[in-house]
Amino acid sequence: MDNNVFTETTNTSWFSRIGNSIKGLLFGGIFILLSIGLLWWNEGRSVKTAKGLNDGERVTVEAEAGNIDPAMQGKLVHVTGKTAVKTSASDADFGLTASDVIKLKRRVEVFRWVEEKSERSRNKVGGGQETTTEYRYNRKWDSTIHDSSNFKHPQEHQNPPPRALGRGHRRSRELSRRSRCGPWIQR
Repeated sequence: MDNNVFTETTNTSWFSRIGNSIKGLLFGGIFILLSIGLLWWNEGRSVKTAKGLNDGERVTVEAEAGNIDPAMQGKLVHVTGKTAVKTSASDADFGLTASDVIKLKRRVEVFRWVEEKSERSRNKVGGGQETTTEYRYNRKWDSTIHDSSNFKHPQEHQNPPPRALGRGHRRSRELSRRSRCGPWIQR
């Protein structure tokens, strides 16, 4: 047997399946009632957001990138033009500095163990059910943190803890401190 594949079989009786179905009906009814309230609340938020965007669109003033009109002071202004960057973006963890960019984005991948789980169920005579769960462990490059202590079979499939990798394993976005579109300063 491969050390990276583990199989587990569980059996559920007919009475357990009926009990689980009844529990599912009760909890399902409760979740339906809760979801109606949540949907009502979310739709209210969506309406407020749509009204705010429409109000913003109505009061937005189009401006030229070449000059600033004092009459537009305090107004919501839309400007189109070429962006120029006065400062550079940097990543202190890796000692990188890039000029003429607005944003520097880091995405780190680590070669680590990943657990993949698959289940197959079959009905047995008499109303029971047999479920076979297969756990596969593969090593691959991945940007997601996989805590191997949460694996079903963590033996021989240990990933380094995130703190052992230092700060460099995290995603990072560094923005230039100040960029301009003509005389307009973007913050």
